[in-house]
Amino acid sequence: MKRFLPLILAAAALAPLCPAQVNSNDAVKHPAAEVVVRYLRHALSLEYDLAAKLIEPQSLESLKGGYIDRIKAAPVLDEEMAMIKKLGGERLSDIEAMTPAQFYIAYNKGLQSRFEITPELLNRIKSSIKLRVLSVGLEEDGNLAHVLVRTEHDRERHHVKDLELVSLVKVSGEWKVSLVQQRAVFERREDPGAEKPVARAEPVKPTPAPRAEPVEPTGKEVRPAQVVDPVKPRPVVDPVKPIKEVKDR
Repeated sequence: MKRFLPLILAAAALAPLCPAQVNSNDAVKHPAAEVVVRYLRHALSLEYDLAAKLIEPQSLESLKGGYIDRIKAAPVLDEEMAMIKKLGGERLSDIEAMTPAQFYIAYNKGLQSRFEITPELLNRIKSSIKLRVLSVGLEEDGNLAHVLVRTEHDRERHHVKDLELVSLVKVSGEWKVSLVQQRAVFERREDPGAEKPVARAEPVKPTPAPRAEPVEPTGKEVRPAQVVDPVKPRPVVDPVKPIKEVKDR
């Protein structure tokens, strides 16, 4: 059950979300709407045992499991014990031993414990409850329904008007209130236009040069190789000087 804080038009809110929609007088006659009216009347009247019978089992189990996880994740022992005692337990095992329906009843009674509701005030609330179905939106071939309801009732000093959006699923052919259908679902999707990362080639590691193994001495004397002197250059022969011409005397 989810509350809409801003005032919105029911038809405008549900039309883009639901492939099928039931409005006006037909919405009141829808079997899912009939279940919602009974559920909200029990919840506003604090009849949580009757309200729990109209909720699907999976939602009740999810509500209990989530609360137990919060207890285990409490940062300090005092906070953990406060959450346990809020439901009338003394230790975590007391909460784990509850059935999902028992947990739902204890959970809602714990929420209402903050308010002082006398028998006289409760009778006033029950007698002043008004429920008006505004719209029914259907999904998943008609197996999932979302019902928008205007609620009104009197308190001690105030007249309260609210909008309630209740989701329901079919369980074995019967409409049951779902507490999990309005949770946000996040699915990771790849952007087709995004560039894919280029695989980087691994740098080639330099291979160290192999070391020459030292030669073990054999005990024999090794003479150094004889160095041959380089060939000495021959002396350059002077060119033949031209003979001077002898003139006859």
